[in-house]
Amino acid sequence: DAATAVGIRVSGHGNPTVKNSTLRGCGSGVAVKEKARGLFLHNRVEACQLTGVVLLDESEPHFIGNVITGGKCNGVDCHGHSAGVFDGNKVSDNGVLGFTLNGLSKPLLEGNHVSGSVYGVWVREESGAVLQNNSIEECVLAGLLVSDLAEPTVVGNGVKRNKKAGIMVQGFAGGEIRDNRVEGNQTNIQLTENAASVVVGNMIGAGTL
Repeated sequence: DAATAVGIRVSGHGNPTVKNSTLRGCGSGVAVKEKARGLFLHNRVEACQLTGVVLLDESEPHFIGNVITGGKCNGVDCHGHSAGVFDGNKVSDNGVLGFTLNGLSKPLLEGNHVSGSVYGVWVREESGAVLQNNSIEECVLAGLLVSDLAEPTVVGNGVKRNKKAGIMVQGFAGGEIRDNRVEGNQTNIQLTENAASVVVGNMIGAGTL
C-alpha cells in the first residue's frame, strides 16, 4: 500500500549514509527511529502520500542539502524527543506543513528554505527547537507558528511574504525571537493566547509589500 509504505527506514541505532537518491510517491520517504542517526545528503524526497521525513524515538540524523517537496501532508515531522540537524534543505510545496516539531523534539534547523505550505514551520508541544538563518516565505497562513508551551529559539531568519502572519505565537508558548527580518506579511509578528515570547532586535518591515 503506497499510503503506508516507507522508502527508507532507519532504526535500532543505525547510522547509514544516504546520498544522491530520489524517493518518490511513498507513504513516508524517510523514517528514522529508535535512537538511530545517519547522514542524508543531496537526496530528493518528493510526492509522498503522508510525510517526506519522520523522526521518532530520540533519533538524531543529519539532513543536508536535500529537496523535500510535493508531499500531500508535511515535509518533515519530528516527534518523541528527536533531535538531529536540518541544514541547507529546500522544503517546498508540501500540502499542510513544511516542518512540524512536536513532543519535546529539539532539532536544529539552519539555512533551510521553506515555502509554499499552509504553515511553513509549526513548533509545538514543549519543543525546544532552534531555528537559525532559515528563509520561510510564501505560505498560505503563517510562516512560523509557535504554540502549546513550545520554547524555541528563533534567530536570524528571514520570514517574508506569508499571506497572513509572518510569526504567530499562541497557547502559552514562549522562547526567544531575536534578530530576524520579518516583512511583507499581512501581520508580521502576532502574539496571542497567553504568548510569552521574548521578542528582541528584529527588523520588522511593512505589513504588506
